[in-house]
Amino acid sequence: MSLRLRTALVGIIIAAVSSVAVALSSYFMLAARIETNVNGSLATVSSFFLDEVRRSPFADPVAGQDLGAYSVQAVDRVGKQLPISGISLPVVRRDIEVALGRVGHYVRDETIQGSTWRIRTTSTRYGAIQVALNYKTATADLATVRLLSLMIGLVVASAGGVASWIVTRRALAPLRELTGAVEDVAAGELDVEVEGGGSSEVQRLAGAFNRTIAALRQARAEQRRIVQDVGHDLRTPLTSLLNNVTILGRHQLGEVERAQVLQDLGLEVRTLKQLVDEIIDAASGAYTAEEPEEHDLFERVGGIVMREARRHDREITIAGGQVGGEIVVSIQPQAFDRAVSNLVGNAVKYSDGPIEVSIRVAGKHVWVEVSDRGVGLQGADPGLLFQRFWRADSARSSSGSGLGLAIVKEIAERHRGSTAASDREGGGAVIGFSVAID
Repeated sequence: MSLRLRTALVGIIIAAVSSVAVALSSYFMLAARIETNVNGSLATVSSFFLDEVRRSPFADPVAGQDLGAYSVQAVDRVGKQLPISGISLPVVRRDIEVALGRVGHYVRDETIQGSTWRIRTTSTRYGAIQVALNYKTATADLATVRLLSLMIGLVVASAGGVASWIVTRRALAPLRELTGAVEDVAAGELDVEVEGGGSSEVQRLAGAFNRTIAALRQARAEQRRIVQDVGHDLRTPLTSLLNNVTILGRHQLGEVERAQVLQDLGLEVRTLKQLVDEIIDAASGAYTAEEPEEHDLFERVGGIVMREARRHDREITIAGGQVGGEIVVSIQPQAFDRAVSNLVGNAVKYSDGPIEVSIRVAGKHVWVEVSDRGVGLQGADPGLLFQRFWRADSARSSSGSGLGLAIVKEIAERHRGSTAASDREGGGAVIGFSVAID
């Protein structure tokens, strides 16, 4: 059963229950009102004839009156009946007790000639007076009320069902459209969009769906670009490796040439390994579970600078020369080393000049910054530099995974720090990250 049909049925049930409740309330209120009116009218007619009987008990002038729907008779103390108007009414023992003055009045229902009569027996000075009214006639309106209530209930239930169907159909139209869109997405189609906006739950859901699909489209586009970039980056060292291996296998090389080829092979292998490591680290969060340790950052960064200088055969110094003092901070050592190495590697890639690494304390954080004399940011948003696989247009042709600075950002955030990038005065860029001082 569809949601629309279930909602319509709920509307019908609610409308039917509501109409039945109103009808029953009206019926019982009207029945109670008629009951009160019948008893009151019987009491009024009894009072009138009570006066007549007191003046002339069982006298001829009282008899033979036409009282319409009422039947009246007098009863003496031995049960003798004197009809005054209408039909003859039965006398029971309780009526004799009223005539004897033992009971003030007595009301009962009696079936006479197939109809229910309401009889009121009232004690008099000379016996009792009985006044009766055909109860079926008095309550005839109740049958009409029952019929009208039934008809109104059916009309209200039908109207409620139709209204529920229409409202549900309109309310769920975005949901039906959303369902179709989800089915298209499940089939691999992402160029879909549903009408969103508004404040209703379904409209907000449609808006969220559109944002999700937009994010998926962007992710798919980035995925394709990533595959292209990573494929290009992997192809370059692999091609170089293949060429060098071919040279080694097909040519007789001298010691100098052979050493140069082997050096190129080692460089390309390291480049390839770094690319693979960065991709794996970005995908798996390799440093998440690493236990923090306390280290002197001056000593730690100094060791990294020396290692990177030998690795890249470049001049890399710590700004300011000899650094004194200690800054002991709790860090994840391997993650911290990777962040500094990625910053240095980024500077090596985009700069041919000297590279400086500086350490400074700013408030409750320690900043590690790498400065170069390359092309600088070239107007790029500093925040974009730390997004995964983002590259400036001028860097499209260079090697690398596009993950190095993104990994720096993740490591900085894991150390309750942040990242920053700016153009360097005189040319180049300054890119760094911070870690919190516990």
